[in-house]
Amino acid sequence: MSVEQTTLVFGLGVAGMAVANALHERGETVILADDEATKQHEDFARALNCEFIDATDETAVVGTLKRITRLAPAPGISESHHVVSTARQMGLTISSELELAYNIEELRIGG
Repeated sequence: MSVEQTTLVFGLGVAGMAVANALHERGETVILADDEATKQHEDFARALNCEFIDATDETAVVGTLKRITRLAPAPGISESHHVVSTARQMGLTISSELELAYNIEELRIGG
C-alpha cells in the first residue's frame, strides 16, 4: 500500500470512520462520502481536514471517482450501490476494511 493513495471512504459508520482515521494517520489523502450528509459527518471531515461529498449526488460521485485511486466501502454497502458499481466500471481498486488492515499490518515492522 502506497502513501500516495487517494481513497474514497464510503459509508461513515463506526468502521468507515475507523478506516478514514487509519488512512489519514498514514498520510494518505482521504475523501469521505455517505448517503446522508449529517452534521456528524461534516464535523468528522473537518476534523480530518478531508473533503466530504454527498453520495446521493451522482455527478459529484463520478467527479470524485475520477480523482481517486481506491474505494473503501463500509461493510454492508451493496455491490449494486451506484458508488461501488461506478467505481468497478471505472476499473478502480475496491478494498474492504479487512484488506486495508491486512495491508497496513503487512507493512508494519514485524508485521
